[in-house]
Amino acid sequence: MFSAITTLFKAAGLLEQKINGKVMKQVLKRTRAKIKQPIKESISYSKNTLLKFIELQADKLQTLTEAQFLGCTFISIMALCTLRMVEVLRADVYQNEDNSWNINTSMWKGDDTDAEITFRPLVNQSISPTFWLSMWLNRTERQQQDKPLWWLKRTNKPATEEFTSKSIHHVMEQAGIENNPAVTSIRAASITKAFSLGFTKIAIDRFSRHSDSSMVTLKSYDK
Repeated sequence: MFSAITTLFKAAGLLEQKINGKVMKQVLKRTRAKIKQPIKESISYSKNTLLKFIELQADKLQTLTEAQFLGCTFISIMALCTLRMVEVLRADVYQNEDNSWNINTSMWKGDDTDAEITFRPLVNQSISPTFWLSMWLNRTERQQQDKPLWWLKRTNKPATEEFTSKSIHHVMEQAGIENNPAVTSIRAASITKAFSLGFTKIAIDRFSRHSDSSMVTLKSYDK
């Protein structure tokens, strides 16, 4: 864009030193002002809405479709550790002797780092990632077949980003979440909940391994 504007000004007879000076600064300043988008505030539902729904689904695991099962498992993880969907999708897990589970993944947004998060059983196991991970692995028989974590019996292939996103959206819709929000809203709901409980930005950034918690809170708030 810079070279195109310079050519136009030269054709109009302006000296190059003026073009590269105040004239260009004023043009680019106005252009940036037009391009810059305001930060829009959006309503973020409480993550308790989703957790209450998957708690109900835990009582009827045998009736869940593979997509519903996948969506519930992802929601239990994302709501309690603030990982992004793609970070969970490329993760692997293993169970410890104390029945806790470690989830290992790579974060490619920002710094390219590895992360290991430990989930321990909750008093309410129906919303616990340890419960859903265990049930998912039992359902897919992955332990015997040595398949990737998010292996689908229906397609005999690993779950794709598109299928996983649709599965999560389907569960959110069933839970009564309105306006079809993005999957990232689960993470936003988790972060805003942490702020409402009094956790500091530093603590949340350290736990979530991301540094955008302030921006998430600026754009989102709980109903």
